[in-house]
Amino acid sequence: LTLIRLYGETLQRKKNLTEEDRNESYEIITKESERLSHLINNVLDFSRIDMGRKEFKFRNDSLSRVVQETLDSYRYHLEKKGFKVFDEIDSNLPETSFDAEAVASILVNLLSNAMKFSSDMKEATVRLFRRDRWAVLQVEDTGIGIPRQEQGEIFKRFYRVKQGAASQTQGSGLGLTLVKHIAEAHGGAVEVESEPGKGSVFSILLPLSRPDEAEAK
Repeated sequence: LTLIRLYGETLQRKKNLTEEDRNESYEIITKESERLSHLINNVLDFSRIDMGRKEFKFRNDSLSRVVQETLDSYRYHLEKKGFKVFDEIDSNLPETSFDAEAVASILVNLLSNAMKFSSDMKEATVRLFRRDRWAVLQVEDTGIGIPRQEQGEIFKRFYRVKQGAASQTQGSGLGLTLVKHIAEAHGGAVEVESEPGKGSVFSILLPLSRPDEAEAK
């Protein structure tokens, strides 16, 4: 909010700004507005979960399409940050029942973390593939990584990594909590592999048929 106000006042008061300075101000206002919107959405979702009011809208749809469209819409932000973006999305997965908005939120949260926790090496890879009866949504980065002893803690609400460069990065500490909750609400799970200095791989396992559907069959 401070940055948005500062650059808004700059545009308002300084009439002799160069075109370059104006564009920089617009970009910062846009970027910070998007970051603030993302933060607010996480806080609102978390509050609904905490009060037991979060509802998911399960519909038969294509996971491949939702993941590809979400990545395509977020790709601009990654590339503006200097990231190389790769995708390996299996377009032949069968349709399954899931909440498209919630799955998109998983991917945005994981990509947002990849942006926040990367320094010199800036690469992000999004994969979607089948593993037995699961669809696996995977986000791999080449960031600063997570110490092994903290990997079991990072999904707790408001938890912040206490060691290494990650401890200096700002955030709400809610993104991964939401990712885990959404995965489990779909009958799935989250896996993480990470090594400090070498990056992280987050894998979201989503059933290709919901447990209640499987029982009905």
